[in-house]
Amino acid sequence: MSKGYGYAYSRARPGVRAEIRKFIEQPAAVRDETPLLYWLLNEGTPPYKMDRFTSEYTDGPTPIPGQRCDNCRFAWENVPKRALYICSQIRVKIAPAGWCKLWATWE
Repeated sequence: MSKGYGYAYSRARPGVRAEIRKFIEQPAAVRDETPLLYWLLNEGTPPYKMDRFTSEYTDGPTPIPGQRCDNCRFAWENVPKRALYICSQIRVKIAPAGWCKLWATWE
């Protein structure tokens, strides 16, 4: 197992383990550009995620003040590379100022 992914692999369910193996087998350039979480959410679980239209996703401006992807509980940011945001609920890359009807607070 590739160094750095062993912990995630050892704690994952069998289906997720298979996706981690596929990720590790990708060329280094792909792994450098794509965070493991994005790989798992975008490629490993597409049946569970909504599309742009169904989620009513927009890059901005948001229809409800204060509700933005960058303060939503479902958004994840890949800080070390560049500000790439992904969502655990919809299949598109999201913008920090974006919004969808699934927006939820951390509280």
